[in-house]
Amino acid sequence: MLFDFTDVIDMFTNETAYLIKKTEGYHDYDNGGIWVEGKEDLIPVEGAIVRADKDTLELLGGGSSNREYWKFYSKETGIEKGNKIKFRDDIFTVMDNKDYSRFDANTQIYILKRGGVSER
Repeated sequence: MLFDFTDVIDMFTNETAYLIKKTEGYHDYDNGGIWVEGKEDLIPVEGAIVRADKDTLELLGGGSSNREYWKFYSKETGIEKGNKIKFRDDIFTVMDNKDYSRFDANTQIYILKRGGVSER
């Protein structure tokens, strides 16, 4: 039996988060071959970002602060480990994706680390 977490996600979604996608740089040969840096595109993603609970912290090794690790409950797919997400003034790195398809075919739970630093 599948559940529908849509109402729960909607209840805790109060601001838009953004997936940061960086385009690759390139040589602009129309302008003498100068190097043009890639740019960052902010793609809106909907979901609820909440602090990681005690059980999640224990799975991450137990010693981490719940101010450091967060969870992103979302219907968004295609977000990969290592991607960056901007929420308010913080940048988070996607550390893992927990597959909840056996409970709700549309729900993704991403484990985020605040500060944009990847250590795994």
